[in-house]
Amino acid sequence: MSAIDDPSYPGTRAVLRAAGARLLPVEVDRDGLNPARLPPKTRLACVTPSHQFPTGAILPLARRMALLEWVRRSNAVLVEDDYDGEFRYGGQPLH
Repeated sequence: MSAIDDPSYPGTRAVLRAAGARLLPVEVDRDGLNPARLPPKTRLACVTPSHQFPTGAILPLARRMALLEWVRRSNAVLVEDDYDGEFRYGGQPLH
């Protein structure tokens, strides 16, 4: 099972489906994907952490760390579609 931001970029969904992935949409909130909402059988999560499409949410450091803990605990794979994480109009990038 593969979790994906909901809503998400249609092209990402299309590519994952073409590769045979069974997608589990996980609704995003104002802070992006909440790792606590990942279904138990999920073994891959695809997220857009720096500028969630189409909401523009930025995944806070605490959620990024929770995603890494989920990967470790679940022996899962995390795919970050960080399509414009290099762009800064103000402030510093998350480290």
